[in-house]
Amino acid sequence: MPAFPKDSHPRNSTLSKLYVHLIFAVKGKESHILPQWERALYRYMGGIIHNKGQQLLAINGTSDHLHLLVAIKASCRLSDLVREIKKSTNRYIRRRHWTSGPFYWQEGYGAFSYAPSTLSQLKRHIQRQKEYHQRASFQTEYKTLLQHFDIPYESIYLFDWTATPSHASCKPCCIANLQPVPLQDSTKITT
Repeated sequence: MPAFPKDSHPRNSTLSKLYVHLIFAVKGKESHILPQWERALYRYMGGIIHNKGQQLLAINGTSDHLHLLVAIKASCRLSDLVREIKKSTNRYIRRRHWTSGPFYWQEGYGAFSYAPSTLSQLKRHIQRQKEYHQRASFQTEYKTLLQHFDIPYESIYLFDWTATPSHASCKPCCIANLQPVPLQDSTKITT
């Protein structure tokens, strides 16, 4: 017996499941995400993603940036999804007066695709964001991901790091196997 009745499903349908790691940052010093309301924000974001027909697999972050792991369908326009998440959460946070001033996300975002075999490691990395950022800065983490995925960039077009606490003692690390590992000059990142 076929999975779908004969006339209810197109014969040449597109089937896919893409796993995307999204990262975006707050804008300005007043826009920090506070522990007392971050869980409510995460639930709200999960609702937006669900209402757009996608699936939130993991979410976490620190006061200045968020990581989301989303399973998206081929029909999803990623830029539209991120725009809707940011726009709706800006409004949501402002209406609740959770910050001392207006809340904004910075322009842009990072989007990185992952294989299903790496998802459990990535979920652990996202769940451990607060612990991870006691050792490494957001700037180091983000630039390392860009390098790991061979994404060319110019530092002046990245996030505004002034909103990010400084980690003067941080050393460059890589996300090979999603574990922070010191980089050697001759090290080639592989997964």
